[in-house]
Amino acid sequence: MACSAAPITSTRPRSGTTPRGSSTISCGPARNASLRNEDLRRLLGRPELPAEAIGEAVLALAEDHPSRPDALARLGGPGLRVDEHTAPDEAANTLGRLIVGVGPGERATVQCDWTLERGEQVRTVVQDERAVPDGGMVINAPFRWDDSLTPTRWTLLVTARWASEWGEVTMRHRHRSEVLVPGLTSWLAAVSAPDTSSDSADWQLFQADPFDPDFASLTDRYGVPLQHQGQPEGAWVVHARTRLAVTTDCVAAFAYYSSDDVELFLDGQPLAPASADAEPAWYYDLVQRPRRTEPIRLAAGSHELSLRCTKSAELPWYQWLLAVSAVDPDSGEVLLGITSDASAWAAPAATGRVGTERVGTD
Repeated sequence: MACSAAPITSTRPRSGTTPRGSSTISCGPARNASLRNEDLRRLLGRPELPAEAIGEAVLALAEDHPSRPDALARLGGPGLRVDEHTAPDEAANTLGRLIVGVGPGERATVQCDWTLERGEQVRTVVQDERAVPDGGMVINAPFRWDDSLTPTRWTLLVTARWASEWGEVTMRHRHRSEVLVPGLTSWLAAVSAPDTSSDSADWQLFQADPFDPDFASLTDRYGVPLQHQGQPEGAWVVHARTRLAVTTDCVAAFAYYSSDDVELFLDGQPLAPASADAEPAWYYDLVQRPRRTEPIRLAAGSHELSLRCTKSAELPWYQWLLAVSAVDPDSGEVLLGITSDASAWAAPAATGRVGTERVGTD
Protein backbone atom coordinates (compact mmCIF):
# COMPACT_ATOMS: atom_id res chain seq x y z
CA MET A 1 0.00 0.00 0.00
CA ALA A 2 1.31 3.42 -0.91
CA CYS A 3 0.60 6.62 0.97
CA SER A 4 1.60 10.22 0.47
CA ALA A 5 1.47 13.44 2.41
CA ALA A 6 1.57 17.07 1.39
CA PRO A 7 5.03 18.60 1.83
CA ILE A 8 5.56 20.72 4.91
CA THR A 9 6.85 24.17 4.01
CA SER A 10 7.75 26.91 6.41
CA THR A 11 10.03 29.94 6.49
CA ARG A 12 9.95 29.98 10.28
CA PRO A 13 13.14 28.60 11.82
CA ARG A 14 12.75 25.45 13.84
CA SER A 15 14.99 24.41 16.71
CA GLY A 16 15.57 21.39 18.90
CA THR A 17 17.48 20.51 22.02
CA THR A 18 20.23 17.95 22.04
CA PRO A 19 19.94 15.00 24.46
CA ARG A 20 22.32 16.66 26.92
CA GLY A 21 20.51 19.96 26.62
CA SER A 22 23.80 21.74 26.09
CA SER A 23 23.13 23.26 22.66
CA THR A 24 20.37 24.07 20.22
CA ILE A 25 20.24 23.18 16.51
CA SER A 26 18.35 25.69 14.37
CA CYS A 27 16.86 24.97 10.95
CA GLY A 28 15.67 27.39 8.32
CA PRO A 29 16.79 29.53 5.37
CA ALA A 30 19.46 31.35 7.38
CA ARG A 31 20.95 28.12 8.64
CA ASN A 32 20.85 26.62 5.13
CA ALA A 33 22.66 29.66 3.70
CA SER A 34 25.27 29.47 6.45
CA LEU A 35 25.97 25.79 5.77
CA ARG A 36 26.13 26.43 2.03
CA ASN A 37 28.64 29.26 2.48
CA GLU A 38 30.79 27.15 4.79
CA ASP A 39 30.84 24.40 2.18
CA LEU A 40 31.68 26.84 -0.61
CA ARG A 41 34.55 28.30 1.41
CA ARG A 42 35.88 24.78 1.88
CA LEU A 43 35.64 24.07 -1.86
CA LEU A 44 37.38 27.35 -2.62
CA GLY A 45 40.04 26.81 0.02
CA ARG A 46 39.35 30.31 1.40
CA PRO A 47 37.85 30.05 4.92
CA GLU A 48 38.08 33.81 5.48
CA LEU A 49 36.01 34.80 2.39
CA PRO A 50 33.00 37.03 3.23
CA ALA A 51 29.59 35.74 2.15
CA GLU A 52 28.98 38.55 -0.36
CA ALA A 53 32.19 37.67 -2.26
CA ILE A 54 31.60 33.92 -2.56
CA GLY A 55 29.54 34.02 -5.77
CA GLU A 56 32.11 35.99 -7.75
CA ALA A 57 34.91 33.80 -6.40
CA VAL A 58 33.15 30.67 -7.62
CA LEU A 59 32.58 32.12 -11.09
CA ALA A 60 36.25 33.11 -11.25
CA LEU A 61 37.35 29.46 -10.95
CA ALA A 62 39.03 28.02 -14.03
CA GLU A 63 36.80 25.79 -16.13
CA ASP A 64 38.94 22.75 -15.33
CA HIS A 65 39.13 23.45 -11.58
CA PRO A 66 38.09 20.25 -9.75
CA SER A 67 35.83 22.15 -7.30
CA ARG A 68 33.98 24.19 -9.95
CA PRO A 69 31.08 21.77 -10.72
CA ASP A 70 30.24 21.24 -7.04
CA ALA A 71 30.60 24.92 -6.21
CA LEU A 72 28.32 26.04 -9.06
CA ALA A 73 25.69 23.50 -8.02
CA ARG A 74 25.77 24.80 -4.44
CA LEU A 75 25.17 28.33 -5.74
CA GLY A 76 21.99 27.06 -7.43
CA GLY A 77 23.40 26.20 -10.83
CA PRO A 78 23.04 22.87 -12.65
CA GLY A 79 24.12 19.76 -10.79
CA LEU A 80 25.06 16.92 -13.17
CA ARG A 81 25.25 13.19 -12.47
CA VAL A 82 25.78 10.35 -14.94
CA ASP A 83 24.65 6.80 -14.13
CA GLU A 84 25.83 3.72 -16.02
CA HIS A 85 23.48 0.77 -16.48
CA THR A 86 25.54 -2.42 -16.46
CA ALA A 87 23.00 -5.07 -15.44
CA PRO A 88 21.79 -6.75 -18.64
CA ASP A 89 18.09 -6.05 -18.03
CA GLU A 90 18.75 -2.35 -17.37
CA ALA A 91 21.23 -1.98 -20.23
CA ALA A 92 18.66 -3.48 -22.60
CA ASN A 93 16.55 -0.34 -22.00
CA THR A 94 19.34 2.24 -21.97
CA LEU A 95 23.08 2.13 -21.33
CA GLY A 96 22.96 5.10 -18.98
CA ARG A 97 21.36 8.38 -18.10
CA LEU A 98 22.12 11.98 -17.24
CA ILE A 99 20.43 13.45 -14.15
CA VAL A 100 20.25 17.24 -13.97
CA GLY A 101 19.23 19.26 -10.93
CA VAL A 102 18.94 23.02 -10.62
CA GLY A 103 18.08 25.45 -7.83
CA PRO A 104 14.45 26.65 -7.40
CA GLY A 105 13.62 29.40 -9.86
CA GLU A 106 16.95 29.16 -11.66
CA ARG A 107 17.11 29.12 -15.47
CA ALA A 108 19.43 26.61 -17.12
CA THR A 109 19.77 24.52 -20.28
CA VAL A 110 21.66 21.34 -21.18
CA GLN A 111 22.87 19.97 -24.50
CA CYS A 112 24.19 16.41 -24.89
CA ASP A 113 26.51 14.74 -27.40
CA TRP A 114 26.52 10.94 -27.08
CA THR A 115 29.04 8.60 -28.72
CA LEU A 116 28.82 4.79 -28.83
CA GLU A 117 31.83 2.60 -29.67
CA ARG A 118 30.79 -1.01 -30.29
CA GLY A 119 33.73 -2.98 -31.60
CA GLU A 120 35.17 -0.79 -34.35
CA GLN A 121 31.81 0.83 -35.12
CA VAL A 122 31.24 4.39 -33.89
CA ARG A 123 27.86 6.12 -33.68
CA THR A 124 27.28 9.72 -32.53
CA VAL A 125 24.01 11.37 -31.52
CA VAL A 126 23.89 15.17 -31.07
CA GLN A 127 20.80 16.28 -29.15
CA ASP A 128 19.21 19.73 -29.16
CA GLU A 129 19.66 22.13 -26.27
CA ARG A 130 16.87 21.73 -23.72
CA ALA A 131 15.63 23.92 -20.88
CA VAL A 132 15.87 22.37 -17.42
CA PRO A 133 12.44 22.50 -15.75
CA ASP A 134 11.84 23.11 -12.06
CA GLY A 135 12.61 19.89 -10.25
CA GLY A 136 15.31 18.88 -12.72
CA MET A 137 15.24 16.31 -15.51
CA VAL A 138 16.53 12.90 -16.58
CA ILE A 139 17.91 12.24 -20.07
CA ASN A 140 18.37 8.63 -21.11
CA ALA A 141 21.25 7.59 -23.34
CA PRO A 142 20.05 6.97 -26.93
CA PHE A 143 21.82 3.60 -26.94
CA ARG A 144 20.88 0.15 -25.70
CA TRP A 145 22.78 -3.07 -25.18
CA ASP A 146 22.34 -5.14 -28.33
CA ASP A 147 22.46 -8.56 -26.57
CA SER A 148 25.88 -9.24 -28.09
CA LEU A 149 29.24 -9.93 -26.42
CA THR A 150 31.07 -7.27 -28.43
CA PRO A 151 33.19 -4.95 -26.25
CA THR A 152 31.36 -1.62 -26.01
CA ARG A 153 31.95 1.82 -24.53
CA TRP A 154 29.94 5.06 -24.60
CA THR A 155 30.86 8.68 -23.97
CA LEU A 156 28.74 11.68 -23.01
CA LEU A 157 29.72 15.33 -23.45
CA VAL A 158 27.34 17.70 -21.62
CA THR A 159 27.22 21.45 -22.07
CA ALA A 160 25.11 23.25 -19.44
CA ARG A 161 24.34 26.96 -19.42
CA TRP A 162 23.06 28.81 -16.36
CA ALA A 163 21.62 32.34 -16.30
CA SER A 164 22.95 33.21 -12.84
CA GLU A 165 22.62 36.50 -11.00
CA TRP A 166 26.32 37.06 -11.74
CA GLY A 167 25.94 36.51 -15.46
CA GLU A 168 25.75 33.50 -17.82
CA VAL A 169 27.83 30.53 -16.77
CA THR A 170 28.83 27.62 -19.03
CA MET A 171 29.71 24.18 -17.67
CA ARG A 172 31.10 21.24 -19.63
CA HIS A 173 31.30 17.69 -18.38
CA ARG A 174 32.66 14.59 -20.11
CA HIS A 175 31.84 11.07 -18.97
CA ARG A 176 33.45 7.95 -20.42
CA SER A 177 31.84 4.68 -19.42
CA GLU A 178 33.47 1.47 -18.36
CA VAL A 179 33.85 -1.12 -21.11
CA LEU A 180 30.97 -3.55 -21.39
CA VAL A 181 32.14 -7.14 -21.98
CA PRO A 182 35.83 -6.41 -21.27
CA GLY A 183 37.11 -9.99 -21.49
CA LEU A 184 37.30 -12.85 -23.95
CA THR A 185 34.02 -14.70 -23.53
CA SER A 186 34.31 -18.03 -25.36
CA TRP A 187 36.73 -20.84 -24.53
CA LEU A 188 37.28 -24.51 -25.19
CA ALA A 189 38.92 -25.93 -22.06
CA ALA A 190 40.15 -29.26 -20.74
CA VAL A 191 41.81 -30.57 -17.58
CA SER A 192 44.51 -33.23 -17.66
CA ALA A 193 46.98 -34.82 -15.27
CA PRO A 194 50.44 -33.24 -15.35
CA ASP A 195 52.00 -36.24 -17.09
CA THR A 196 49.30 -36.83 -19.73
CA SER A 197 48.49 -35.27 -23.08
CA SER A 198 45.57 -32.91 -23.56
CA ASP A 199 44.51 -34.89 -26.64
CA SER A 200 42.75 -37.47 -24.50
CA ALA A 201 41.14 -34.90 -22.19
CA ASP A 202 37.45 -34.04 -22.16
CA TRP A 203 37.26 -30.68 -23.90
CA GLN A 204 34.25 -28.52 -23.00
CA LEU A 205 32.89 -25.30 -24.43
CA PHE A 206 32.43 -22.44 -21.96
CA GLN A 207 30.79 -19.19 -23.03
CA ALA A 208 29.47 -16.17 -21.20
CA ASP A 209 25.68 -16.08 -20.98
CA PRO A 210 24.33 -12.63 -20.07
CA PHE A 211 20.81 -14.09 -19.99
CA ASP A 212 21.74 -16.30 -17.05
CA PRO A 213 19.77 -14.95 -14.04
CA ASP A 214 23.00 -14.98 -12.01
CA PHE A 215 24.87 -12.79 -14.51
CA ALA A 216 25.59 -9.66 -12.47
CA SER A 217 27.13 -7.01 -14.68
CA LEU A 218 28.24 -6.47 -18.26
CA THR A 219 31.40 -4.78 -16.97
CA ASP A 220 32.64 -7.97 -15.26
CA ARG A 221 35.35 -10.06 -16.85
CA TYR A 222 34.35 -13.55 -17.90
CA GLY A 223 36.26 -16.34 -16.17
CA VAL A 224 36.35 -19.97 -17.29
CA PRO A 225 34.27 -21.66 -14.53
CA LEU A 226 36.24 -24.88 -14.06
CA GLN A 227 36.26 -24.39 -10.29
CA HIS A 228 32.52 -25.17 -10.32
CA GLN A 229 32.74 -28.32 -12.43
CA GLY A 230 33.33 -30.80 -9.62
CA GLN A 231 36.98 -31.44 -10.42
CA PRO A 232 38.88 -33.45 -7.78
CA GLU A 233 41.53 -31.56 -5.85
CA GLY A 234 45.19 -32.05 -6.67
CA ALA A 235 47.74 -31.01 -9.26
CA TRP A 236 46.34 -30.53 -12.76
CA VAL A 237 47.08 -28.85 -16.06
CA VAL A 238 44.34 -26.69 -17.54
CA HIS A 239 44.32 -26.19 -21.32
CA ALA A 240 42.21 -23.46 -22.92
CA ARG A 241 41.96 -22.08 -26.43
CA THR A 242 39.81 -19.71 -28.43
CA ARG A 243 39.57 -18.17 -31.88
CA LEU A 244 40.15 -14.41 -32.00
CA ALA A 245 38.49 -12.14 -34.54
CA VAL A 246 40.58 -8.99 -35.03
CA THR A 247 38.79 -6.20 -36.88
CA THR A 248 41.79 -4.06 -37.85
CA ASP A 249 45.56 -4.29 -37.65
CA CYS A 250 46.68 -3.35 -34.14
CA VAL A 251 49.30 -3.76 -31.44
CA ALA A 252 47.93 -5.66 -28.45
CA ALA A 253 48.91 -7.33 -25.22
CA PHE A 254 46.96 -9.98 -23.33
CA ALA A 255 46.12 -9.24 -19.71
CA TYR A 256 45.42 -12.46 -17.85
CA TYR A 257 44.04 -12.92 -14.36
CA SER A 258 45.16 -16.36 -13.25
CA SER A 259 45.92 -18.29 -10.10
CA ASP A 260 48.44 -20.46 -11.97
CA ASP A 261 51.67 -20.26 -13.85
CA VAL A 262 50.47 -19.65 -17.40
CA GLU A 263 51.99 -20.14 -20.82
CA LEU A 264 50.29 -18.29 -23.70
CA PHE A 265 50.58 -19.07 -27.40
CA LEU A 266 49.32 -17.07 -30.37
CA ASP A 267 49.01 -19.05 -33.59
CA GLY A 268 51.29 -21.65 -32.02
CA GLN A 269 54.03 -19.18 -31.08
CA PRO A 270 54.80 -18.51 -27.39
CA LEU A 271 54.07 -15.07 -25.98
CA ALA A 272 56.63 -13.63 -23.59
CA PRO A 273 55.41 -12.28 -20.23
CA ALA A 274 55.91 -8.56 -19.74
CA SER A 275 57.31 -9.08 -16.23
CA ALA A 276 58.64 -12.09 -14.38
CA ASP A 277 57.81 -10.51 -11.01
CA ALA A 278 54.03 -10.29 -11.41
CA GLU A 279 52.11 -12.41 -8.92
CA PRO A 280 49.14 -14.73 -9.54
CA ALA A 281 45.61 -13.62 -8.64
CA TRP A 282 43.21 -15.85 -6.74
CA TYR A 283 39.46 -15.96 -7.27
CA TYR A 284 38.57 -14.48 -3.87
CA ASP A 285 41.32 -11.85 -3.77
CA LEU A 286 39.78 -8.48 -2.93
CA VAL A 287 42.01 -6.83 -5.55
CA GLN A 288 42.89 -8.91 -8.59
CA ARG A 289 45.82 -7.63 -10.59
CA PRO A 290 46.54 -8.91 -14.09
CA ARG A 291 49.75 -10.14 -15.58
CA ARG A 292 50.51 -9.20 -19.17
CA THR A 293 52.29 -10.45 -22.21
CA GLU A 294 54.73 -8.37 -24.17
CA PRO A 295 53.09 -6.35 -26.99
CA ILE A 296 52.50 -8.14 -30.26
CA ARG A 297 51.30 -6.91 -33.64
CA LEU A 298 48.02 -8.50 -34.72
CA ALA A 299 46.94 -8.48 -38.35
CA ALA A 300 43.24 -8.16 -39.09
CA GLY A 301 41.59 -11.54 -39.38
CA SER A 302 41.49 -14.75 -37.35
CA HIS A 303 44.05 -15.95 -34.79
CA GLU A 304 44.23 -18.80 -32.31
CA LEU A 305 45.02 -18.01 -28.68
CA SER A 306 45.84 -20.94 -26.41
CA LEU A 307 46.88 -21.20 -22.77
CA ARG A 308 48.47 -23.85 -20.59
CA CYS A 309 47.89 -23.33 -16.86
CA THR A 310 49.69 -25.38 -14.21
CA LYS A 311 47.48 -25.79 -11.13
CA SER A 312 49.40 -26.72 -8.00
CA ALA A 313 48.13 -29.39 -5.62
CA GLU A 314 48.04 -26.84 -2.78
CA LEU A 315 45.63 -24.51 -4.60
CA PRO A 316 41.97 -25.40 -3.89
CA TRP A 317 39.66 -25.30 -6.88
CA TYR A 318 37.47 -22.62 -5.29
CA GLN A 319 40.42 -20.22 -5.57
CA TRP A 320 41.22 -21.15 -9.17
CA LEU A 321 40.95 -18.31 -11.69
CA LEU A 322 41.41 -17.71 -15.40
CA ALA A 323 40.18 -14.62 -17.29
CA VAL A 324 41.79 -12.88 -20.26
CA SER A 325 41.39 -9.49 -21.96
CA ALA A 326 43.05 -8.02 -25.05
CA VAL A 327 44.41 -4.59 -24.09
CA ASP A 328 46.34 -1.64 -25.41
CA PRO A 329 49.96 -2.13 -24.27
CA ASP A 330 50.44 1.54 -23.41
CA SER A 331 47.18 2.51 -21.70
CA GLY A 332 45.98 -0.90 -20.52
CA GLU A 333 42.51 -0.16 -21.91
CA VAL A 334 40.48 -2.97 -23.42
CA LEU A 335 40.70 -3.14 -27.21
CA LEU A 336 37.16 -3.01 -28.55
CA GLY A 337 37.97 -4.57 -31.92
CA ILE A 338 38.96 -8.04 -30.64
CA THR A 339 36.38 -10.74 -29.86
CA SER A 340 36.54 -14.49 -29.29
CA ASP A 341 34.53 -17.54 -30.38
CA ALA A 342 35.55 -21.11 -29.66
CA SER A 343 32.23 -22.71 -30.61
CA ALA A 344 33.43 -23.89 -34.03
CA TRP A 345 35.89 -26.23 -32.34
CA ALA A 346 33.36 -27.82 -30.01
CA ALA A 347 32.42 -31.42 -30.76
CA PRO A 348 28.68 -32.08 -31.03
CA ALA A 349 28.69 -33.73 -27.62
CA ALA A 350 30.35 -30.71 -26.05
CA THR A 351 28.11 -28.11 -27.70
CA GLY A 352 25.70 -26.69 -25.20
CA ARG A 353 27.97 -27.19 -22.21
CA VAL A 354 27.86 -23.51 -21.51
CA GLY A 355 29.23 -22.12 -18.27
CA THR A 356 28.97 -18.61 -16.93
CA GLU A 357 31.38 -17.12 -14.43
CA ARG A 358 32.12 -13.51 -13.59
CA VAL A 359 35.28 -12.00 -12.21
CA GLY A 360 35.15 -8.58 -10.60
CA THR A 361 36.82 -5.51 -12.06
CA ASP A 362 39.60 -3.57 -10.38
